[in-house]
Amino acid sequence: MAVLIPAANERRSIEAKLANTLASDYPREKMEVIVASDGSTDGTDEAVRAFGDPSVKLIALATA
Repeated sequence: MAVLIPAANERRSIEAKLANTLASDYPREKMEVIVASDGSTDGTDEAVRAFGDPSVKLIALATA
């Protein structure tokens, strides 16, 4: 199962959202969490990279 979390400048809440998502009853080894960061400038991308869970992936989208 893949969970997509769209984010734009969500630094204040992204870690809690990731922790909450990973705390579900779904088997951890079958879960992939993808954060699509839409040009975040507040440290959201860095927080996702530093989260430290291999099932969490970041797609950092550039702003135009």
